[in-house]
Amino acid sequence: MTWAVLQTRRFSRQYKKLHDNTAFAVDAAIDEVTQNPDIHENFYRDLKH
Repeated sequence: MTWAVLQTRRFSRQYKKLHDNTAFAVDAAIDEVTQNPDIHENFYRDLKH
């Protein structure tokens, strides 16, 4: 099964404002989730704090 990541307009606008190191971390997290979509719950718990 092939997964596709779609950006909303809101995400796109906010992403442009991120610092380079933060954007790199977001890109890495997106890549990790696209490789293994079953780990999304762990990211949710991490971001909830």
